[in-house]
Amino acid sequence: KETKKLYPDMNVSIIQISSRASTFRATDPMDSVYCASKFGVRGFSDCLFKELKNEGIKVCQIMPGWVNTELSYKYADKLILDNMIQC
Repeated sequence: KETKKLYPDMNVSIIQISSRASTFRATDPMDSVYCASKFGVRGFSDCLFKELKNEGIKVCQIMPGWVNTELSYKYADKLILDNMIQC
C-alpha cells in the first residue's frame, strides 16, 4: 500500500510462485509439509487479492506443474517426463 501511496499512477502487482500441489486433495504420504507450504502461499495470495483489489494493487499466483528437479524423480513412474518444465 505504501508504494501505491508514493506512486499513485504506477501499476503495482504482486506475483507469487506457488505450485499445483496447493490444489491436490489427495497426496502421497510424506508430502504434507510441501503441500501445506504451497497451500499457505495460495491462501495468502487469495487474501491479499481481496484486501488490496480496491487499492488498485493486483495480486496473482503462478502455479507451475512439474519441474525437472530431483524431487520429481520420486514420482517418475506417474509422470510424463518430457512434459516437465526443464531447468
